[in-house]
Amino acid sequence: MIPSSLTNSRYPITAARRIALIYLALSLLWIYFGDRLLLSLVDDPVHLTRWQSWKGWLFVVGSALLIDLLVRRALGALQRSEARLAEERSRLQLFIAHAPAALAMFDRQMCYLAVSRRWLDEFGLAGRELLGRSHYEIFPEIGENWRAAHRRGLAGEVVGSEEDRFE
Repeated sequence: MIPSSLTNSRYPITAARRIALIYLALSLLWIYFGDRLLLSLVDDPVHLTRWQSWKGWLFVVGSALLIDLLVRRALGALQRSEARLAEERSRLQLFIAHAPAALAMFDRQMCYLAVSRRWLDEFGLAGRELLGRSHYEIFPEIGENWRAAHRRGLAGEVVGSEEDRFE
């Protein structure tokens, strides 16, 4: 399984910002035009105060309903995205697990994200749970030269050597 820490966490921030901006725009419009309308319709200050109170209560109820609608829509979109992501993760896991080559995928700390069955067989790891564990914990005998090569590869450098095969 791929850890949830790798998922895109920007979506909730974007949705929250969108909700806040919609709320801000509608609130400003409500206040500006509502006050103008009341001032044009009501001359008596006592009645104006009463109508402004009703306008305020209507604003509170309307705001609550609007926020509920926007949040439910954003959460629904987020849930659909998470379901698609889970499906893609599952597909990736199946692809790697059944690959005819010995494959392992690591995060930036060299912890296992996915492994193929062939990887487990070739390195005598069948039956062991590797996901989330450090490659160096599984293979403590790995020398500094390999660790340095891993760091360089994780930094983006293409690293390879035929004579220094890991076994």
